[in-house]
Amino acid sequence: MEKYYEESLQAEWADRITESYSILKKSAGITLPQSEIFDLLEGAFDTHIHAGPDSFAKRCWTEAEVACKACDYRMGGVVFKLQSGIGAARQIFVQQIADRYAEEHALEKVKTFSGVVLNKPVGGINPYAVEASFAMGGKYVWTPTRDAAHHKKASRAKDPGIEVVTDQGELIPEMYDILDMIAKNDGILGLSHQSTSERFLILDEAKKRGVRKIVMEHPQMHVNRMTIEQMREARDKGAYIGICYASAVPSFLGADIDRGEVADIIHTLGTERLVAQTDLTQFQTCDPVEGLYLFAKILISLGVTLEEIRKIFVENPKELLLT
Repeated sequence: MEKYYEESLQAEWADRITESYSILKKSAGITLPQSEIFDLLEGAFDTHIHAGPDSFAKRCWTEAEVACKACDYRMGGVVFKLQSGIGAARQIFVQQIADRYAEEHALEKVKTFSGVVLNKPVGGINPYAVEASFAMGGKYVWTPTRDAAHHKKASRAKDPGIEVVTDQGELIPEMYDILDMIAKNDGILGLSHQSTSERFLILDEAKKRGVRKIVMEHPQMHVNRMTIEQMREARDKGAYIGICYASAVPSFLGADIDRGEVADIIHTLGTERLVAQTDLTQFQTCDPVEGLYLFAKILISLGVTLEEIRKIFVENPKELLLT
């Protein structure tokens, strides 16, 4: 009986085994069939999706494919964040495809949203790109993501990134123009891959200039992490906090994610200003529609109530996007 080495009995595996089975044990009493999950999330919104085509990365699903699947899952809407262009330029066509699909299959229509990410392909902090996006029906203006100076610094990249703050600690002049345009068009400001200090600086100035809706995008993400207390401060200043699958659930891309942190955030901050996001469609992950529903199930297994799920996935993002 001692012929073979027993890997599973080695000390380094004991904690993993205990943790895995403790999670299963905690969720063993949950009796929620898939049909009830569908009912619970009817009208849900995903406020942060990266779908194809996108020159920054090869995406496994196009925006049209995601929007059509969102109809199948009875979602309320999806927000597409194109990192390499003005996403609003194709939003009308994605909406038309999704509407036709819903009509052909006797489904409720979903609402699609997009805007512009201020990365290098649109000239960085470029008021003209923002003006064009709003003229085409864009809803969001996102600060730079992978091209952000802070992102480059945090990821140890050699090429320079896009600055949003001067050496004197003030926003660059173009940012003021853009904040005024967001306020005028009642758009949504998405604070992306900047440092915590930069995001608070933009947040404060945006509020002064009349921007009603501001989202701290994925503050659990490694490149722009905030502490829970900083998230609380942002919430208290009027920002929505994006609770994001990709930076909350351990995966091939994020194996070092603390799986309990997202529940701590929800229980500490409350649900009043939290909005659900997936930040998918990377090659190594599931599609965002499946991801959104899986995210809800994981949160339920972590002790988040059905009422809290409804608030984060349906009510809050609906308020953000439609009021």
